[in-house]
Parts: sequence; C-alpha cells; structure tokens
Amino acid sequence: MKKIITLISLLAISSIAIAQTGTSAIVVSGGPFGALNNRVVVQKYTYPNQLVSIDSIPSSSVTGLFCTASKTVVTTTAELSIYNQSGTRLARTSNLSGVRAPILINDSVGVALFGFGVGAGKSTIRFFNANTGAITDTIAVTREAGYALVQSGKLFVSLPGGFPSTEGQVAVIDLSTRTVQRTLNLGSRMASIGQLFTIGDSVLALATISFGSRVGGIARINNQNFNFKVDTTVFPIGSGNTFGVIPSANDSYSLIGSFNTAGTISLLNLPTRLLTSQFINKPVTGADIDRVNNRLVFTDAAGFTGRGKLYVYNLNGEALDSVTVGVSPEWVKVIPAGPNSVRPQFSEAGIKLYPNPATNQVQVIGEVKELSFTDISGRSTVLPVINGAATISHLQAGIYMVKPVGSYKPIKLIVR
Repeated sequence: MKKIITLISLLAISSIAIAQTGTSAIVVSGGPFGALNNRVVVQKYTYPNQLVSIDSIPSSSVTGLFCTASKTVVTTTAELSIYNQSGTRLARTSNLSGVRAPILINDSVGVALFGFGVGAGKSTIRFFNANTGAITDTIAVTREAGYALVQSGKLFVSLPGGFPSTEGQVAVIDLSTRTVQRTLNLGSRMASIGQLFTIGDSVLALATISFGSRVGGIARINNQNFNFKVDTTVFPIGSGNTFGVIPSANDSYSLIGSFNTAGTISLLNLPTRLLTSQFINKPVTGADIDRVNNRLVFTDAAGFTGRGKLYVYNLNGEALDSVTVGVSPEWVKVIPAGPNSVRPQFSEAGIKLYPNPATNQVQVIGEVKELSFTDISGRSTVLPVINGAATISHLQAGIYMVKPVGSYKPIKLIVR
C-alpha cells in the first residue's frame, strides 16, 4: 500500500504549495446500450456531495467525453454537445454519423473521430468550432481511428490493425496545416493499439488484446523526432481499462487502471512488470484522476437499468464521498483546475519540471539540453538533460532555483 501511495503521489505536477481545490467532474450516464427511455444524462459533480443536472439528450449511447477548465464536450452516436462549466449548453451539432472521442485543442477548436469498429474500414478526423459545434475541416485516414491525443502542436491518432493481425499504426497530424505529417508502423504485436497517454516528451501507446488475453505491447514515441521503441513483452494486462500514467524516477513509469480482475483498481509498474494488489475493490465503469488533490473519481453501474454511483477516494484507497447519478453511468472526467487555482511551474523558456519535490531525477517538459541549479547560498550546478530528465541524486537536499542555462526566469524546486 505504501508503494502505491508513493508512486501515485507523483501525479501532482505542482509548485511548492498547490492550493487544494474542490474536486469537480462531469459524469455522463447512458451506458453502452442506452439508458431508460433512451436518454443520456449529463451531470456535474462538485466535492463534497453536490450534483447538478446539466442536460438530457435523446440518444441510445454515449461515445465520448472531454473536459477542459472552461468547457465540456459530450458525443453520442449522432450528436456533439458543448457546455461551459457553469452548465450552460453552448452548442449542439446533430445528424452526425459515428462521432466519438472528442478533444478540445483550445477554447476555439476541437477535433473528433468518426467511424466505429476495430480495423473494419476507413474513418475521418474532423475539426469543429468549439463555440458553435460546426464542422470545419475533415481529414481522411485509411483505417478506423481509435484514440487521439494532442501534444506539442500535433495530433496523434491510434489506428488499430484488422484481423487476424496487421500492423498497428499511429498517424501524426500537424495542427498548423491540418495534414497527416507521417504514419508510424508499430508492428503486428501493436495491432490492437488503442489508448494514448502523455509522458514527458513522449506519447505512450497501449495495445492490449480483449477477451482476457495477456498479449500486447507498449510503444513510446518521441514527439519531436518520432523515433519509437516498442516493448512487446507479455504484460499482466487483460481486457481492463487504463486511465492514468504515472512518471517516476529513472525514466520509469506506471499505469493505474482496472487490470486483469474486473472491477478492481491496481497499479502496474511497466519496467518491472509488477502488478500491485488491488486497493479499491468495486465495479468500475469509468474513472479519472484529480491530479491537483490526488483523488480518484470513478463510477459504478448497477446494471443497464438501475441508477449507478459516482465515488471519490483518496489515493490511500479510502472512501471520501459518493453520490447517486444516472442510469448505467459509464463516462466520467475530472474538470481540470483553472489558472487561478493551479499555476504550473513553467519558466519563460516554456519548460516544466516534475515531480516537485524531487529526489533522484526531475522530469523536464520542453526543449532544453542543460539546466542550472542554484542553491540558497548562490552556488550553481549545471546538469545535462538526457531523455527528458536531469539526474539530481548527488545534490544536497534543499531549495534550488532552476532554469535553462541563459537569462530565463527560474523555477523553485525542492530536492529531498
């Protein structure tokens, strides 16, 4: 349990003191086969024990949910709806076909995937106006897209292979030109490629086989030069769901999710292949992590016709709150804290450091080759940044002002 807490605490990318805020999340109920009366219900949860209904959409299935600090996008099989975080609907686009997996690139532009079925055929990636919901541009891809992720001015889209086993791919789209920059072929063991996550300067792509098989792979893709490394070792992951990536020291990282045993939440250390014992044992239908308050938010469905619950736990596995939500809840996303409550540790050069405090290594987001560490006595040490990290194990414990070599505003870092 102590190991779980230590690893998960690295989720907080913070300054020396981050203001604790009330956890807020959007939960969408409707289930994979539709709720009672074929209605999808959108609700906003605020910790503790506050639930407000936002909308009720006539639809048979929820296909996507995405939240920023200011807006929420919900997709059903034929509609795309946009809300502000006060609960006002800003726009709704209807008569769509197969819309899913929405992402907001910024407050003005979003993107969604169109098409269903793993490897069954072609699909499109469509940009939309995040204020009106109007479709603006369309990009065709040769396969049915799985998941999408925005990083460093690029859109990464997973493209699963067909059956029995063609190559899994990732399409890289330049957001400035809205064209496919390149397509990465990750190999046949990545044929079931699905979820994408950000870790440092890389995109982490997961491929797991459904129906309990433990054969799959993980690809780590550099977002600048597109070099990638595929690890196709057998992982103790069945058909479960991953909802978080946790970076840790020495270029290590772990996944938090529902693996192997349905309805439990565990931690998987990828380099060591160690799967911790479950620390939450409830049926999990959707989950997300509040990275500011280190809380886990997840939903528990009472079948396809009964109202389910939303739970909030701390990362010790202790229950903090629960509320009854709609019928068969499946989607939940934490609303990210706005700039007034969390101020990420960026320098003028656009880098970010985490974790903070740090012990052996500090991860660096941004293009920089060297960092200057200055202690409270004014003594400076210049350290190289290698593979997105600086090794600080030989520094004395204390407070350091850190910046790229040159005249940039420093970041305050605690070394332990």
